[in-house]
Amino acid sequence: MSNNWDLEIYNFNLPWTQISQIAEKAKRSQHSLDPNIILLHAGTNDLNESPPIDPSQAPDRLGALIDQIIADSPDAIVLVAQIINAANPATESLIQVYNNAVPGEVKRRADSGHKIMVSDFRSITAADLKDGIHPTDAGYQKMADIWFKGIQEAAQKGWIKAPKTPDPKLGLPASGPGDRYCLQPPFWVEAIKDKAIATGVGHNGDLRFHPNWVKVDSHATGIGKDGIGVVFADLNGDSEF
Repeated sequence: MSNNWDLEIYNFNLPWTQISQIAEKAKRSQHSLDPNIILLHAGTNDLNESPPIDPSQAPDRLGALIDQIIADSPDAIVLVAQIINAANPATESLIQVYNNAVPGEVKRRADSGHKIMVSDFRSITAADLKDGIHPTDAGYQKMADIWFKGIQEAAQKGWIKAPKTPDPKLGLPASGPGDRYCLQPPFWVEAIKDKAIATGVGHNGDLRFHPNWVKVDSHATGIGKDGIGVVFADLNGDSEF
């Protein structure tokens, strides 16, 4: 697809997260990012867990997340997904029930005057998935087209406003109060057996890697950055970083 818009896109992406986790992470970052367009595809990781996380209450959790997003970014447009399908029959059954509830959650907020719409991803089927849950490249392209269609519709309604805050400065030390960085430091996540890795979300969630490699058996002492977007890996298998 093509358009005549002059766009600069700063994306804050939250993969592998459940609805409640998205709410917590958005609470820490949404104020500083101050988005004008929010694309919300949430619920898959609640329903694909073994066992699923309280699937009957998943629409209510989605509704609470939407309310939080609207409260934190009242001028943003919010596109809420009827999420993609899954190859696993049990997960797919839960997704169908969940998707049927999504339009009602959206309508209640739209009826209150909020700029919110449904984006329907139910056309993304098991044939578009590479592992039964995540799309292939072609599947992601289909998702992008659906999101873009929703953004176009919102633009035609005159809903999209210019961002209020300056563009974030990526890969540079903070130089003043106008500089915006995600405040979340690296956090430890489980890896293989007793190993672990540290990961972060990058400057404003852009997932860029800002390198600061030093010689073996040493560690970085700091270069004045916020420390996010750095990944530590056990390269030689000695369980030390």
